[in-house]
Amino acid sequence: ARLPMPLVGDADGINALAGADDCLRRAAGPRVLTPHPGECSRLVGLPTDTVLRDRIGLVQKTAADLRAILVLKMARTLVGHPTGGVAIVPTGNPGMATGGTGDILTGLIAGMIARAIDPLLAARAGAYVHGLAGDAAAEQLGQEVLIAGDLLERIPEAIRRVKAGVAEGNSAIRQFRNSAIAGSGLPLKAIFFDAGGTLVFPDPALTLAPLAERGVFPSQE
Repeated sequence: ARLPMPLVGDADGINALAGADDCLRRAAGPRVLTPHPGECSRLVGLPTDTVLRDRIGLVQKTAADLRAILVLKMARTLVGHPTGGVAIVPTGNPGMATGGTGDILTGLIAGMIARAIDPLLAARAGAYVHGLAGDAAAEQLGQEVLIAGDLLERIPEAIRRVKAGVAEGNSAIRQFRNSAIAGSGLPLKAIFFDAGGTLVFPDPALTLAPLAERGVFPSQE
């Protein structure tokens, strides 16, 4: 808790923090936690189905309560901030729910933070690129057969798409709108707006070429 440098926690690192809320609240530096629903269930002491039932509200409350950035890994990953904002990442697919893909996300976020990127921006950008790589793998191989290595191999492609400003964000938002109504059971307003009616995603600063402009992905020139 006394270390001022940022920390990214995943898997058993998160499980070890269950019941140690004060350790997170007193942290001297930014803390990013990247649980899947089962790990989030253990962290907050609630059944997994409760986590899933009100995942936006739970991410808002937990991030604020623990004073941490919370990345709830799902087909539509949520990124919560201690101030109460939640970003819904429009990339990613159910085929990514396989062993090792979460490690890739943790590495992406930690790598960006190591390059002095703001931890919240690193969490959002990392989740976006992670999902985009998973979507690229699913397009080429199919969701049913994805393994973590397939996603890892396509991280460079995903970064190139972001740097080139290809309109993947717009495409993903359209897909998200359709799937949100058809598949998630959540009303569209609940997905795109927080309790105060503020649009939480998409944010153009987190999707296309502006990532490169803000230094998340350096130029190779």
